[in-house]
Amino acid sequence: MAPVGEKGVELVREAQGPAPVHSDLTLYATLLGSGKTLERPLQGKKGYIHVIQTSGYNPLKSQGATVRIRGPGTEQMELKEGDGAYIFVGEKGNALTVENAGDGNETAEVLVFDLD
Repeated sequence: MAPVGEKGVELVREAQGPAPVHSDLTLYATLLGSGKTLERPLQGKKGYIHVIQTSGYNPLKSQGATVRIRGPGTEQMELKEGDGAYIFVGEKGNALTVENAGDGNETAEVLVFDLD
C-alpha cells in the first residue's frame, strides 16, 4: 500500500505496483507476549486495531490470544483473535494502550492502523 500520488501508484483496477491508499495512514504491527503492555501515541484522530487469527480457521468460539485496549475516546474492551475495533482518539498524540490479557502463554499478533 502507498499514498495516492506516489511514484508507481495507479488508480486503476488490477494495476501493477502497490495498492493505492486514499488517506494518510500509518500501520503498526507487533507480537505482544503474555502479560506485556504496549502504549503508542497515535498521530491521527481515529484508528483501527485488529488481533490476527493465528490459530487457523475456526467457526466456533474464539480461541488463542486476548488483548485489552484502552485510551481516550475508547472504553476499555477485550478483543480475541480475529476481532477488530475502530478507535476514536480525538486529538493527535493521544495514546492507545494494548495489553496481552491472555491467561496462558499466547503471543498476541496485533495490527494498529493510525488514520487521519
